Amino acid sequence: LSSRQQENGEQHLPDTCRMQAEYQARLQAMQQHLEQLKQQEQHVHQEWMSKAQQTRQLGWLREELPNSPLSLLTREEDLSAPREGRSSRLGKTPAESARPSELAGSSSGRAQDTSSQG
Repeated sequence: LSSRQQENGEQHLPDTCRMQAEYQARLQAMQQHLEQLKQQEQHVHQEWMSKAQQTRQLGWLREELPNSPLSLLTREEDLSAPREGRSSRLGKTPAESARPSELAGSSSGRAQDTSSQG
């Protein structure tokens, strides 16, 4: 009986070795795939961190920039204005940065326009 079992075992040994080699190859392929996924995960995480930093920086820039395009134009005009009086007008809205003489001229101009139409 034992010699028969030995013969039977010897007949199955090549199949067993082949199956073990197949499993070993599949295990190695899975380990390589897992390593690739880990590297991809790290890359995605780094991209996400970069995007998050860019979003924060964009938020800071938005806070620093004026809310209205008109106030941005005023700032550009202020930067190109003559040196005297320039610093007092920086960062103000158009109505705030206008000199009293400019305001008086614009309001009287409007009053004349409306009276000539009526």
